[in-house]
Parts: sequence; structure tokens; C-alpha cells
Amino acid sequence: MVKHNIVTKDSGSARSVTWGSDEQVLADLGFQFELTRKFGRLSMLAMAFGILGTWIAFAASFGTGLTYGGPVTMLYGLLIETFSVYCTAASMAEILSVYPTNLGQAFWILQLAEGRPWAKLFSYITAWINMVGWWSLIGSSSVYSVNFFLAIINLYHADFVFQTWHYFIIFEATIWITALINMGAARHDKILPWFNNILLFANLATFLCLLVGLLVSTGKNGSFQPASFVFGGWNNFTGWPNGLVFFLGFIQAAYGLTAFDSVIHMIEELPNPTINGPKSMIWAIWVGAGTGAIFLVVCLFCIQNLEEVINTPSGLPFVQIMLDVLGTRGTAAGLISIQIQAVIGGVSITTAASRLTFALARDHGIPFGNYFARISPYWKMPVRATFGQTCIVSLLGILFFISDQVLTAVLALASITLNIACVLPILCLMIVGRSRLQYPRPYSLGRRGYIFNIIAICNSLICTTLFFFPSSPNPGTTGMNWAIAAFGVLCLFSLVSWFAVGRKQYGIVVVVEGQ
Repeated sequence: MVKHNIVTKDSGSARSVTWGSDEQVLADLGFQFELTRKFGRLSMLAMAFGILGTWIAFAASFGTGLTYGGPVTMLYGLLIETFSVYCTAASMAEILSVYPTNLGQAFWILQLAEGRPWAKLFSYITAWINMVGWWSLIGSSSVYSVNFFLAIINLYHADFVFQTWHYFIIFEATIWITALINMGAARHDKILPWFNNILLFANLATFLCLLVGLLVSTGKNGSFQPASFVFGGWNNFTGWPNGLVFFLGFIQAAYGLTAFDSVIHMIEELPNPTINGPKSMIWAIWVGAGTGAIFLVVCLFCIQNLEEVINTPSGLPFVQIMLDVLGTRGTAAGLISIQIQAVIGGVSITTAASRLTFALARDHGIPFGNYFARISPYWKMPVRATFGQTCIVSLLGILFFISDQVLTAVLALASITLNIACVLPILCLMIVGRSRLQYPRPYSLGRRGYIFNIIAICNSLICTTLFFFPSSPNPGTTGMNWAIAAFGVLCLFSLVSWFAVGRKQYGIVVVVEGQ
């Protein structure tokens, strides 16, 4: 890595920053330019939107929303959470516009808290929380793909009994297929961006066709729920007090808006990153939240029998909604379309995760960092980091044979860890002072910065606490939310890794002679 200083000019009363070429900006941060800047603003937006997959995530978690408060929490909770996530994304976009590097949040902390005795340890733990969160997201998205796939089979073979090895085989096939597609699509610079552009339009086409089909079929074969239910209905099947349930209902919205930081970990492949990065990340949230809100409203209107939807044999209430109005063939067509989108979205998740793994290896943050921190000149992507993380995620499949509770806890880390990783650099900025950010900067919140930062921190604190709640009061062993135990193990492991490897190697910058 080459260490430079950002070029500045003293203009008297204020300091101005001269932003050079994309390669120069990366060099100023201490890194060599290795990846090709193949993405444009649209393709990056398409990728971020596909990773968010908000309406698909809502389809998979529709039962959670109905149980935790129903329409009131699903819709109004989404509005509140969207604004809160926007504040988080805008706060991060401001930092991203100054430090556009794939390592993202962990690197920001190193820069913002430079000289503080806790900076490297805080950054290192953030890096591991973030990376494991993305690995968990690969597994989580693959499990949803498995559930949709098995739901399709169940439509035509209702008596078929699924064995544990069925889940295992489909899970493993999904994560390895996404890894191989990822590698092949990166071989030529135009393929991966166009792949994501096609994903965007296919996603929106599936979204429109599915919702139009639901509305038309409901009007023809069924009846619509009244507006009073859609915009004011309340359900509480949890045993928790109503006030708490309203906040627990935010879980669905928070999950649907998880992983917007994908743009950050792809930033070294985006031209003009200090401008395009912040815009792509924020627009992805608005598009995701907008499609998610429309999806929820249409589905709520199309519910035929609330009790049957909640207690559906498939375990996926959205499947029951489709089955009631579209019939078996229509439901199968809808599920196949969603399954395709879920798998393609998994490819994008694998892409972003591999860039983060590569970036942490480049800064000697993981064992054998020099081995994994290599860009293949033929495939033009970090092949070793991609296959390394896929091997680790594939081990999660073994948990299908061990314990559903443990598997659920590990997969739940996705929302928890990514939520925490996003807010830690904002918290760091508040601790060291916002004056640490260069000014003027390409994306600035100005006087709103403190307000946005505070909202982001408060939202993260609330959501993280709620993610650790069990589904009902006084749970037994099987009903306990073991995510907090999984998160504790992750933190312990990152500390052990810090003392074993990180404190000696992490963040070392090799200064090239003559620079």
C-alpha cells in the first residue's frame, strides 16, 4: 500500500480540499488501485436495491409483521424505520464521501480516531462484526431461497415430508452457485454491471406483475379487506404488552432495510466514488422502502382469511395469500419468480461480502491475510476471499443436522451485526467530534449532522435491543432467542483474534520508498 496525504489548499478563513482522480483519492487513503471501476451509478443502485430486496424480505417475513402488531406496525413502523435508516445512511454517506474504501466502517474509525489508544481495537472489532454479518447474510438469504423452493414443491406434493438432508443440499447448492456466478460475471467488466441492471428491471417487473395479479384475482375471485383494517388493524399474538409489540414490529422493517452498506464495500469499483457512492446508497433505501410499502399495502388488502394466513401449513403467510386468490398455478409462477430474484440477489450479496473480506485481509485483519488479499488478474476479482468465505458459510449447513435454534441464532446475526457495524463509526464521530471530517466535503449534512447522527445512534440502540427479544414472554429452551449468545461468541472470538493476530498486524501500512 502507498501512503499519501490528501492535497489541501489554505484559502484563509476555511480549508478546501482538492479531489484528484479516482486512483489518486484511493492512494491518498493508503491503498493501491487493484479493482476495475466497472460500475456506474445505475448499476450500483441496481446492486444495492437487489441486496436490500425489501419487498422480497417482506414476503418472507410477512408472518412476523402480522403477529407483532399487524398492519399498524407493518406500515407505520416501516415509515418510522425508513426515516431512521435514512438518517443512518446519510450519516454514513457523509463519511464515505471522505474515505471511499471497501473496508468502510472499520477504516473510518481508524481515520477518525487516529492517535486514540482504543482506535485500532475498536476498528478491528467493527471489521469482524461487519464481515461476519455479511457472511451471515449470505446464509440467511440462502435459507429464504430454500424455503421458497420447498414451498413450490409443497404446492404440488402437500404430503411430501422434507428431510433434513433436503434442506442441506439445497442450501449448499445455492451458496456455491452464487459464488460461481459471481466469479464468472466478474471476468469481463461489462458483465457484472449489466447483470445487476437486468436484476433491477427483472425485480421491478416481477414486483409489478405479482401485485397486479393479486389485485385483479382478488377483485375477480375474492374480496378486499377494508381500508380500516389495512391502515388501522391491530394484532398481538405474542403475549407481550401492546406498547412493546409496536416496537417489536419494527423488526420486519429493519430486516427489509438491512445491508444498505453494500455500496460502501463496492466503492473501489465505482467511478467518482465520493459523489456516486453516497447517492447510490441513499437512493437504494428510498426505492427499497417505496416498493416495500406498496407490497405490504397490496398484500394486506388481498388477505382473504387472516387466521388461515397466520396459521398456514407452509409457514409462509404470503404463500397462503397468493394461494387463496391466484390458485396453485399462479402461486407456483409467483414463487418461481421470487425464487429467481432471491438467488440473483444472493449473487450480489456474495459480491459485496467478498470485497469486504478482501479489504480486511488487505489490512491484515484476518489469519493468512496476505493469501486472501489477492485480486486474480484473470478473473479480476478476489477469488480466494470469495471461496474462503463461501467455505465458511457452507459450514452453517451442518447446523441443519444439529439444532434449528443454533442455526436461527447464527443467521439472525445478519441484521444485528450489520446494524451495529453501521452505527459504530457514527458513534466514533460523535466521540471525537464532527470537526474531524474534512470540510468542505463532497457530501455534507451541514448543521443537520448532529441531529442525523443522534437519530441513527438511538435507532440502532433500539433495534439491536429488540433483535435480542424472544418471540414471547417466559420462553422455554426452544423459544429462547439465542442470537445474543451467538453475538457474544462473535465478540469473544474477535477479541481472541485481536490478541493473537490483530494487535500486531492490523492496519499496518507499507510506505513505498519515494512516496
